[in-house]
Amino acid sequence: QSNFIGCSTSLDKAGGGIMYNPPDEDKVTETEMTIDGCLFEKCRGTNGQAARLKLYTPIQLSNTIIRNHTTGPFIFSAYYYEAAGNDIETNVSNCVFENNKFSVASTSDGGGIGLWIAYRFKGYHQTLIFDHCMFINNTIATTSNQCGGGFAYGYSDTLKATTLRFDDCSFIRNFAAQKGGALYIKTNKPLYITRTFFDSNSAHDGSAIYIDRSNIDEEVLIDDCQFGRNVASTNAAVYISSLGNLTLTEL
Repeated sequence: QSNFIGCSTSLDKAGGGIMYNPPDEDKVTETEMTIDGCLFEKCRGTNGQAARLKLYTPIQLSNTIIRNHTTGPFIFSAYYYEAAGNDIETNVSNCVFENNKFSVASTSDGGGIGLWIAYRFKGYHQTLIFDHCMFINNTIATTSNQCGGGFAYGYSDTLKATTLRFDDCSFIRNFAAQKGGALYIKTNKPLYITRTFFDSNSAHDGSAIYIDRSNIDEEVLIDDCQFGRNVASTNAAVYISSLGNLTLTEL
């Protein structure tokens, strides 16, 4: 296991723990990036406190703990070059995101864990899968749109064309002042949340989940999930605004 604890860059630099920048962005390489069994804790940097990566192939992020990043900027950032092609699938598995606070930005994208994995430019479709991940005690406190205490995606046009999957995950004690204590989703592609546990999350609207896709005709599936002790000031544990097919089963 590799540990990155208290690593930092100067205030105007990115990538406190890891900075990966290929030497020639115009060339497609076969290099693969795998981060497995690592710990990132209390790292600091302007964009990517734990890591900032520029990639041609999908990153594999697994069995990794990212915790105690509370100084504000994006915590984990990975950018795919256009040469990587369309429809990249990224898997984040068996990871723990704990006690993080994302605040230095004008968007909620990334949510309390401050995670951004996407193409550098808008219009490219990707699939982002979280499998057996835990989101514990994270907070979104950005300068506006304080949504998605655990995770948020879709404000930026760069992120809208993302299919999201959450399988066998847990969201516990995450907080957003506005919408989506655990999850806030504003993407325009299918969303699947299965066998996922939401406990003690809080927000003004949608204490567990807020799906903000009133003009989007894409599938939303919430299957075999459990909700307990989630607290909303006004509207519901699960708030959904969507034109697409909505399936709620075995809740």
